[in-house]
Amino acid sequence: MQKNIIYSLLIFLMAGLCSCSSKDFKVEGNLSDKGRQNLRFVYAYNEGVSSTWIPMVEGKFELKGASEEMTVVYVFNSKMFQIFHFVAQNGENIEIGGTMGDLKFEGNDINQRWYEFIKKYDADFKNGNTDVTDKAIEDYINANPNDVVSTLLLICDYSKISSTKAKELLEKINVEAKPESLLKLYDNSFAFKEDNTASLKGLKLRNTKDSLVNFEVEKKGHTLLYFWDEEADKMKTHKGVITRLKALKKDNENLKIADVFTNPDTVQWYKATRLDSVKWEHYKALCGTMDKSIQHLDVRVGNFFILADSLGNQIYRGHSLDEVEKALKK
Repeated sequence: MQKNIIYSLLIFLMAGLCSCSSKDFKVEGNLSDKGRQNLRFVYAYNEGVSSTWIPMVEGKFELKGASEEMTVVYVFNSKMFQIFHFVAQNGENIEIGGTMGDLKFEGNDINQRWYEFIKKYDADFKNGNTDVTDKAIEDYINANPNDVVSTLLLICDYSKISSTKAKELLEKINVEAKPESLLKLYDNSFAFKEDNTASLKGLKLRNTKDSLVNFEVEKKGHTLLYFWDEEADKMKTHKGVITRLKALKKDNENLKIADVFTNPDTVQWYKATRLDSVKWEHYKALCGTMDKSIQHLDVRVGNFFILADSLGNQIYRGHSLDEVEKALKK
């Protein structure tokens, strides 16, 4: 699932006991199959991004937040894996019940309809079968242009959010079903610059020792940066990319490869990189695609590639490894 959130701004909220007013929203959860752990709630609002830890005791939790307009609230477990998401805005009392595998939302009908779609394709989302999930989302949008769930699926769950296809799908959704607040919160995804010309020369990246270091391009050939943010339950996709990159390196002696992890979950990063046996450098951008070290490159969420020539000039940028291979053959 797509996660286009700025993690660097932390605003801690207190969960009160009173009913919510028109100046806030309240979320009450009671999950019968969950015990005690801390949950992290992250959402964008008109002044920035709010991120707060809320304790869940015997499956129960309560959050009070504030957003004048509809926003998406992402919920992460204590290991910073996203477990579900929903929409909220001031004046709403949202109740979340059931079990983690079968959530029940009350407070607005949008959340339940959105969740039912995600649950139907849960295995495909977890296994990174984006061909299946993207096709299902496209079909839903075509059949439901008047439904705000179409906008939510496109913005939050469609893998090719920065593609021309995504823009075409957005145009198919009626104005009433794509609130301005959602489009403003995620306009960065639709403002993707395919012609971004920022050079890789002078790039500084954070290495395995947590130090910002100068990144040097390959002066006798090409340089490929692979940006990834896979969660633990989607590592099959990342492992497949690594296998293809190893083969690509074997066939292109003068190709320098490096990967950059764009997720705050450093535990997952260390687990993945410790055992992959690759011979290139690993880097991380803990504030995601908005991390200052890579922000000027306009990197997209999900798996993303930038291929540069010996001068550091970009010659391909996008989500397709097939296109990378084509560009190397030119």
